[in-house]
Amino acid sequence: MNFSDSVETDIFAPNGYLKPEGLDAVALKAIQRAVCWAADTRWESVRTPHLFMGVLSVGDKHVVEWCRMIGSDPDSLLLQFASLFTRGKELQTPIVRMNREFISENAIRCLRLAFERARRVNRKVRLIDLLVTIFSPSGGIVGGCFAEVGYPPDHLAAMAVAAEERNPRPESR
Repeated sequence: MNFSDSVETDIFAPNGYLKPEGLDAVALKAIQRAVCWAADTRWESVRTPHLFMGVLSVGDKHVVEWCRMIGSDPDSLLLQFASLFTRGKELQTPIVRMNREFISENAIRCLRLAFERARRVNRKVRLIDLLVTIFSPSGGIVGGCFAEVGYPPDHLAAMAVAAEERNPRPESR
């Protein structure tokens, strides 16, 4: 059975929760961390900066290579984004879940684009799929932050693909 036969056409189940069987273990861990980052930064929903922070926080070799290509490292980018997107300490830590109800429209779009990107090559969503889609034209504020400092989002997405190609890993289905 093909991967695409075993997972429906959406990354979300009818009840609104993310389908974990559509993601490899590292991508799932990054999304779980994104939920934690949303709560830790006192947001009531997972937004694209939280997805990006989740991607940065799992220690993936492709993400490390991508960061190296832009002259940074995952830890410093993570700290910068956490600082930029932390809301006031006077706010109570919200309850956040990996359910459509708790995810911004841009973050949902990124997750669905990552799912479609992976499905085109008949595999589960990988971390690199998330990174590429965060920098898609409709990826949201993360791309905007980088564009302000001279890194066009489409260039960053291409660099993510190049980082994966420099250090390929065996296919995981």
